[in-house]
Amino acid sequence: NASEDHPAPKKLKSAKKSAQKKSLSKQERRLLKLKSKKHFETVTKILPLFEVLRREDTEEQRRFEFIDEILKQTRNKVVDLCFAHDTARIIECTIQHGTEVQRWNLFAELRGSLRLLAKSRYGKFILIKLLKYGAKEHRLEVFKLFRNHVARLVNHRIAAEVVDLLYNDHANATQRGELVRELYGNVHALKLAQNQVYTLTGALELNPDKRTTILGNVNLLLISLASKGLTKYSIVQHLLLEYLRIVPPETEQRPETTKLRPVSETDEPMDTDDLGDGPSTTDTNLISLLEVLVEGQIVPVLHTREGVRAALHVLWASPPRLRKQLVRGLKTCVSSIARNEHGHLFLIGVLDGVDDIVLLEKLLIKVGRRCGRLIKSSLAYACRVLLFRSKCATICI
Repeated sequence: NASEDHPAPKKLKSAKKSAQKKSLSKQERRLLKLKSKKHFETVTKILPLFEVLRREDTEEQRRFEFIDEILKQTRNKVVDLCFAHDTARIIECTIQHGTEVQRWNLFAELRGSLRLLAKSRYGKFILIKLLKYGAKEHRLEVFKLFRNHVARLVNHRIAAEVVDLLYNDHANATQRGELVRELYGNVHALKLAQNQVYTLTGALELNPDKRTTILGNVNLLLISLASKGLTKYSIVQHLLLEYLRIVPPETEQRPETTKLRPVSETDEPMDTDDLGDGPSTTDTNLISLLEVLVEGQIVPVLHTREGVRAALHVLWASPPRLRKQLVRGLKTCVSSIARNEHGHLFLIGVLDGVDDIVLLEKLLIKVGRRCGRLIKSSLAYACRVLLFRSKCATICI
């Protein structure tokens, strides 16, 4: 065969390159990799500075001098350096150890690319450092630059972490509301900003004619977020809880006992007659969301107060087949959930709301074997679950 006798030129070139790389030492291979990168000369100049800068025993004044030199060498190149692993760490270090003036010089170059950095695998850490060590004005600028882009950023696997950090650690109540309301739809079209509306209930009351559209958009967004495994973030849990409170299941799907439902003072049950959607549309959208959530997206939300409340709403809204699937998904996590400050409430909700006694016995048998260890725990949460389980067992008998 002609092709076997005369291999393709491309294959020969790749074989030669791989053979050459194998013959090189580790240091030579590293240098070859550096040469292939953009701004190779700049990187070779700032790497030795970084090695001294990162050391704990380096004096503060020397650090400032090294950072000045790094900023001088990287002028007009900072954005490009933020997208590589090694050079991104250098920029992180300059933000962490630099003066306020040096941080502002860096911020001036990065300002136009902050949303792009939030979506970058390595660039996001630079933005996180800027939020942590930067001035209040830096955080306000980030808020401004994220405005009207929150929904896209939250729906991005990498950028969602940055938005959640901004929401949790650096936002006041008003700023949190501004971030969340962008997830309802177009803020300007719904007139949410000019009417100072920050909740999903308020958005629906302000736009009764667009109720179906708003709930449909939120439903699709939540399905997308859950399918990407982003329910672990607080901002997503808040949106999920708001949605599930407004779109309740049919009354016959709710458990008869509701004493254990952790309802806040502002959480008033809505009349199902007020729903704008037809029952079939609402049920279909809700079931589609529940199906995604019960496939491994419940356990990640059980570590926060709002997350547990959202999980309880998922439990109550789910039909029997999905409840069984949800309960089976807890099999390996029951012990840790029982000892969690918030998670134990969900186990009590499961004991209260699931009618399949055989399934519950299979689920809790491991917890029963570990009763001694749980009771000795310094946390009282596990004991509540055990006491409630004993009560249920007594009633069943």
